[in-house]
Amino acid sequence: MDLLMRHNSFDKYLQDSEAIDQKNPKIQFAAQFLMDKMMRELEEYPGNALPDPEMQLARTTYEYVRDRISHSWDIQNALITWKASAVLENKPSIAAEFSITEEKLAFPVHPGLQETDIPIIFACPDRTVLLTLQKYENLPELMENLPQKLFGDE
Repeated sequence: MDLLMRHNSFDKYLQDSEAIDQKNPKIQFAAQFLMDKMMRELEEYPGNALPDPEMQLARTTYEYVRDRISHSWDIQNALITWKASAVLENKPSIAAEFSITEEKLAFPVHPGLQETDIPIIFACPDRTVLLTLQKYENLPELMENLPQKLFGDE
C-alpha cells in the first residue's frame, strides 16, 4: 500500500498538541534520552546508519515506542491513556518493524471485523478518536464505542 502524507511539510507532523504533549518534562526527558541513544548506536554500529539523521532518529524513536511503551489493548489494561506523557512505561516487545519504504503493521488488518487500513499519514490524531479516548474511562467501554469514521487532522 502506498502511503500518502496529508501535509507536504514535516513541520506539521512535529507540532505540540493536546495528545502529543512534547513540551511535557517527561517527553522532553525521553526525547533527549532517544537522541543520546541514537548517537551511541551510531558510534557503536556506524554501518546501521540511515542516510538521513532525522530518519535515524525516527527509527530509534519508533523502536523505543514499540518495545517500551504499553498500550491499553496490548496489555489488556482497563485504564485508557491518550496523552504521550501518560504512557511512558515498560512493556514486552511486539512484532513490528520500522521501514521508510513500506508499511509494516504490528497487527494484521481484519476486513471481516470491519477494520480498514487507511493509507494517509495524518499530522495529528483524529479529533473524533481523541474525544472517544477522553470520554471513556475503561477499555471494554471504549472498545464498544470506537469511532466508525475518521475525519482527519483538520
